[in-house]
Amino acid sequence: MATKAWAKGSIQEKPMTVVPQMLELRYAENRAIAFSMLHNLPDKSRAPLVLGLSTLALAALLSLIWSMRRQGVARLIPLALILAGALGNLQDRLSHGYVVDFVYVHWRDRWDFPVFNLADSLITIGTALLLIEFLFLSSRDRYPAR
Repeated sequence: MATKAWAKGSIQEKPMTVVPQMLELRYAENRAIAFSMLHNLPDKSRAPLVLGLSTLALAALLSLIWSMRRQGVARLIPLALILAGALGNLQDRLSHGYVVDFVYVHWRDRWDFPVFNLADSLITIGTALLLIEFLFLSSRDRYPAR
C-alpha cells in the first residue's frame, strides 16, 4: 500500500525509467481485474462484478487457509503471499474504486507486459509456489498423515 501511495504521489505525472528500454515505473489505474480483463464492460456493471469476484475469491482463499492451518507454516507461505496481495488490491478497490499499478516491463518497442504492482507480484509468486508444490510433490508429501 505504501508503494501504491508512492506511485500516486511520485510518478503519476512523470514516469521513471529504472532500466532503459526494459523497466519503467509508470502510474496506471486498473478498474478491471488482472491484465485489465473485463475493461470493456460498462462501469455500472463492471464495478460490482469485480468487487463480487474479489470477495468470493478472498472467501475461498480464507477457507483454504483455515482448512490447511495444521499443515505447518511452510505450507501456508504461498497462501499467505496470495492473501497479502489480494488484500492490498482489495483495499485499493474499496478506497479508490480501482487498483494502482506502476511496474511496467517491456523490451524496447517490441514486447511489453501489462502494468502491475507489488501486490500482483505477491499473488503471482504465491500461485507459482502452489503450482510447484502440486506438480513436484506427491500427495503423500503434500498432506502427511496426522
